[in-house]
Amino acid sequence: MGFFKTVHTLCTRTSAFPDLLGTPVWRAILHSLLLALLCPFLVATVKTCREKKDCADTLQRLEQESGGFGFCGKTICFGGSFGERHYTFELFGSDVRLDYVTEKQQLEKMKPDHWREQSGVLLTKDQAIFWTKTPDHSFLFWNIPAEIVQAYLEPESTEGNHTEKLYDIAREASSAPRSAGELLAAAKVDTPQTGQEKAAPEFKRQDTAGILYRLLTLFWSLAFLQLLSECLLMLIFGGLCFALMEFLYLRMMPNKLPFGKVYMLTLYAMFPAMIIASLSILLGQTFLSFQTVFLIAFFIYQLFSFKKLGLFLNPPDKRQQNDFPEDDDF
Repeated sequence: MGFFKTVHTLCTRTSAFPDLLGTPVWRAILHSLLLALLCPFLVATVKTCREKKDCADTLQRLEQESGGFGFCGKTICFGGSFGERHYTFELFGSDVRLDYVTEKQQLEKMKPDHWREQSGVLLTKDQAIFWTKTPDHSFLFWNIPAEIVQAYLEPESTEGNHTEKLYDIAREASSAPRSAGELLAAAKVDTPQTGQEKAAPEFKRQDTAGILYRLLTLFWSLAFLQLLSECLLMLIFGGLCFALMEFLYLRMMPNKLPFGKVYMLTLYAMFPAMIIASLSILLGQTFLSFQTVFLIAFFIYQLFSFKKLGLFLNPPDKRQQNDFPEDDDF
């Protein structure tokens, strides 16, 4: 049975397991991996398309208010006067704070503990610090040097591959929550002394369309990888645990199935649950997590499916049925 026909059969009835008994385990694993790629791909694509207009409006507003974002040589800068104020934008459904700090005095006035936004970017000339708050008001942050930010936005004009270095920063930066003081300490702001000022290199403005494209690409990648990891986690660990439970349940019956067959059917039982959980994200449901919706849908589906499979493998004895004839009067 082909992939799409299998998905359609599983999503339209709970009595499909007898038709799948002849399916080899490797094909079930292949179909599961294919669906685990397809669902995150569609969810990430739809979510990115929804956010495209908001991202474009946000970047346009930022360009108008700050004079445009760009680089002066290998440092981050803005075309106009950013000032000591911060900007708050709605991005990807939540408020994001943007601060641009060029002097230590500005940094000393900051009180991150009182920021109402839950995530944001703290920019200096030499770095971009991406931060997010934890439930206990601590901070997780990733300190990205300006040269890597420039390499991401201008890959054709920079030498060397900074992708591996960016991954190292993401792994090492914030494995544990940090305090507000540690967040500010990570910002390197060196105010030159009198007589040490140097002429700033020519300002090179970044194209808004290019920033939008790379921002949406990054958002799509994060959304895809997050959902893909959750799907694979459910397939690997959830599949093995529930397959073992169903295997022990079927062992009590006269006609049994080997563990490989039970594992194959358990993987297929996850198909409707994975689709329902993905649809819940697309519909904007935020009350229940992806894993919760998945487990609820999977538990209900596999309960009915394996019960019908048990009746198929071990039909009730006709003599037992004759001992309890149906009363036609009712």
